[in-house]
Amino acid sequence: MEAIDAILSRRSIRKYTDEPITESEETLLLKAAMSAPNTVNNRDWAFVIIREPQQLCNLADCLKPNAEPLRKAQMAIVVCGDLSLTLQGIRVFSQHRVSEFGAIYSADQVELPDRLLALDEQMSVFDKYAAHWSLWTYKDLGIMGVVNVRPDSGYMRVIQPVFSVKKELHADNWSHFLPPTQAVQLVNQLADLVEEEIDYPVADSVANHRYMAQHLLSNYVAPLLQPVFARQFQGMSETKLDEVLQSFRIQQCQVNQPLLNVLKKHLSVVSL
Repeated sequence: MEAIDAILSRRSIRKYTDEPITESEETLLLKAAMSAPNTVNNRDWAFVIIREPQQLCNLADCLKPNAEPLRKAQMAIVVCGDLSLTLQGIRVFSQHRVSEFGAIYSADQVELPDRLLALDEQMSVFDKYAAHWSLWTYKDLGIMGVVNVRPDSGYMRVIQPVFSVKKELHADNWSHFLPPTQAVQLVNQLADLVEEEIDYPVADSVANHRYMAQHLLSNYVAPLLQPVFARQFQGMSETKLDEVLQSFRIQQCQVNQPLLNVLKKHLSVVSL
């Protein structure tokens, strides 16, 4: 069942059978609850399991009239909040805040093992200091997503003409690792000319070249491609557009498994 289907078909059940809840089912329910989002991952909660019938009835008495169904339930989970942990989490967040970061960049394949190792070590530091972190993006076109739109997908086929031009003009600042195109070579010549003509030494020649390319190609040229990009979809019916955008469905994407393995290693998991 799709998550959205589960949400839209949700029902409130107030009459229960006498079938017991197994320990594995109880564990699964708690794991699901602990997977809910929480501020700065401080997990300021406690879950109290109640199985004893008299305690269930006492709880129903305390929460009258809305908790009457508890008298016939096999189990109840009381969710408690710990405000001291909430405040502690806020303090930690203010001291150790990583915010968003790009986990890994598409590069030469020979570099990827070293990049993954560096990411693993970096996240070990986050773990040590209980630093809050989040990914810049989890889904993209092959730059740093945990899942990526497939190169042979309908969406990529539609935008391929403008995608090729964008690559040739080096109009994506994230693609600095790619071999320099003619556009980059021309910008580098301009950067060299600036350094020669200005009657004052440029403090950082590397930065001069980088920012020249960023401002000219990413900030100026890239927006010029927007109408070209939009033109690829011109005349498509809503049905066709929906068909093309199905390429972004998680089931249609390809998983960056090595990256996912590193991230899963450092996800906070509460042992039950």
